[in-house]
Amino acid sequence: MSRDENLIGGSVAINQFRNAIYELILVLKNERNYNNELILTTLKMMGRNIADNYFKFWNPKGRELDIILKEIYEFIFYKKVKVNLQTNTLQVTQKNCPFCKYERSDVGIAGCNIILGVIEKYCENNQLNKLDGKVISSKTFGDKKCVHEYTLRGS
Repeated sequence: MSRDENLIGGSVAINQFRNAIYELILVLKNERNYNNELILTTLKMMGRNIADNYFKFWNPKGRELDIILKEIYEFIFYKKVKVNLQTNTLQVTQKNCPFCKYERSDVGIAGCNIILGVIEKYCENNQLNKLDGKVISSKTFGDKKCVHEYTLRGS
């Protein structure tokens, strides 16, 4: 395989995207003086914009919310996840989050917040329960896995 063909693969693209996210977070934090709340809003908005474009071309086949989330995480972000559905929450666990491969003590916020924006926007656009997502744990902070929790807000 030539070097050019290697640059097309998903892992290379995700690696570069991950690096860019953390550089963006540092620029927003250090040069623009954004606080963590504003950075979080910016990352989620990026995810919402990705969803607006991505779901024009692909949609999950599942009908149940937990299956839909699993399909989105695995198809778009190339990672297997475990989804735990409880009464008013869904918890998604990733051992190998594509955006939080390394501990980053300098950023203070996890890049995988972009994924939350993708999920929230997909549900909003498809008349599913509205979700509020948050990162519970992240490899960015030294945890062993990333855990995202979505709280159902009703329809």
